[in-house]
Amino acid sequence: MKALPLGVDDFNGLILGEENGEPYYYVDKTLLIREVAATTGRVHLIPRPRRFGKSLNLDMIWQFMDINADKSLFDGLKISEDQAFCKKYQGQYPVLYFNMKDIKGATFAEACNGVSTQILDIMDDYYSFLIDSPKLNQAQQSKCALYDDPEKWKDKDGKPAESLSVNDLTNALKNLSRYLSKHYGKKVVVLIDEYDVPLNYAWTNEKNDPGYYKKMVKLIQDMFSGLLKTNKSLAFGVVTGCMRIARESIFTGMNNLTVWGYDNQFKQEYFGFTDSEVRSMLDYYGIADFYETTKEWYDGFNFGGEDLYCPWDVLQYVRNCVEPRSSKEPQMFWASSSGNDVLTDLLQRSTPDIQGKYLKLMKGDSIEAVIKHEMTFLDLERVNNIWSLMVATGYLKIVSKKALESEVMVPNLELKQLLGDHLSRWISGFSDDNETRISDFCNAFPNGDVQAVTTSLTGILSSMIHLQDQKQSGERRESLYQGIALGLLYLKWNVMSNLESGDGYCDISFEAENQVGVVIEMKDPGTDDLEKAANSALDQIKRKHYTQELLNRGCTKIFMYGISCRFHTVSVVMEIYNTPPASSQNSTP
Repeated sequence: MKALPLGVDDFNGLILGEENGEPYYYVDKTLLIREVAATTGRVHLIPRPRRFGKSLNLDMIWQFMDINADKSLFDGLKISEDQAFCKKYQGQYPVLYFNMKDIKGATFAEACNGVSTQILDIMDDYYSFLIDSPKLNQAQQSKCALYDDPEKWKDKDGKPAESLSVNDLTNALKNLSRYLSKHYGKKVVVLIDEYDVPLNYAWTNEKNDPGYYKKMVKLIQDMFSGLLKTNKSLAFGVVTGCMRIARESIFTGMNNLTVWGYDNQFKQEYFGFTDSEVRSMLDYYGIADFYETTKEWYDGFNFGGEDLYCPWDVLQYVRNCVEPRSSKEPQMFWASSSGNDVLTDLLQRSTPDIQGKYLKLMKGDSIEAVIKHEMTFLDLERVNNIWSLMVATGYLKIVSKKALESEVMVPNLELKQLLGDHLSRWISGFSDDNETRISDFCNAFPNGDVQAVTTSLTGILSSMIHLQDQKQSGERRESLYQGIALGLLYLKWNVMSNLESGDGYCDISFEAENQVGVVIEMKDPGTDDLEKAANSALDQIKRKHYTQELLNRGCTKIFMYGISCRFHTVSVVMEIYNTPPASSQNSTP
């Protein structure tokens, strides 16, 4: 059985496999190479969320196009069936690959050192033979010698420099592409990965180093302009990142740029796994029974109208399902590798309207929002751009488009839990005591601790001053309460919201340990008193048999909670469902 390629992002290693020579399981995306070559434009910008195979696909293009690559790597793969295309393109170009994911730094100077390090790694692969290339003149050979020997770098005072000057950084890759083209007598393919990472770090650290962001924008703009815009040695280029940042002026005047947006113009299946690809993988590893869970948790990312799975999630979950001693429970794999503190920051600075929409998303509903597909990092200072950020980074998918707004929603259960994680950080920020309250709140439900539910939720709501807005309707407040409870419980339990059960849809339900289940119905009391509304919620659970789905799943003991909230005041009632219900408790603050 083939090994899973977890963490393998180089195509050569993926195809050749492990040390024992056994190849990894590979979902064939090689037809992307033909798609890029056939698409109009000399430079392709492909923005996709993290962990969707961008780096592996770029490396695949490199190994196919590069003049010195091993052509046998593609034997038996889909692209090899197009012999005419392979004859025309395979092994026909020198390739310049520049990965920007490690260009980080608390200051612009540190970032420049990072750029220098990356460039030197590239130079080391090429300049050893370019120094003596008969196709280069003496001045060009001398320039290669400079890049090949860092000890020759000088600062403005003639002393040894720690890194290349900004001017040298700007021109280094353009010069390399020109020299490679002259040496081989062929135009160059340029591949740039994670182009927006240095900008992200510059924006994040602007307060530590004023001017860092603008200087980084200028550096990347100049590098890209010489390499991709005015470069006569360029055959074509591919640039990938998480966000489309055209308005940063990085791609100013680049009329040869083609953006692979989230629309129907481009085939989208090359970044992510399709449903048929996931089914084939589960069948191969003998775990087809896990298909529904895999789909519920990791499907739903929508690019160009096609639902796709996150490859990282699927591979991690398949590994856990295959290994005997691993948990078969789904987890937030994508979240652990793709954190976004910017989202938490925006949520903490958000308005009641944004908070209400966020909590609505957590319930599984859709919202309407203005989505900008081109943003600068400076745009993230405005909290109303939170939805555009969430679409760009994969937290939300576009369901439909209208003239001014788009309908968006959370793709899957993993992302709902991740939104709960950000919600927890937001709520914790209101009070130092909220972290303890959140823990108490999550643990109280499967223990039947009505008083702990009441006390912790009262404390959490009391700290969130926006809920004191008397102008909100009862329905709006009820949605807020449900969203907060749902988000917090996601941190501890595999929560289901608006699940069809019995004769209706219950607000919140989940399975705990030892065949214990929890069903929760929440209400705003309106003109009624709190306890009456809580009892009405509990009666609804029993009358509409909301416990049925948990019974079907094997729960033998189910705690049924009716909860009502009016601003910062909470009433909780509970009964235990055995057969028939055996006990009840009531609590009001």
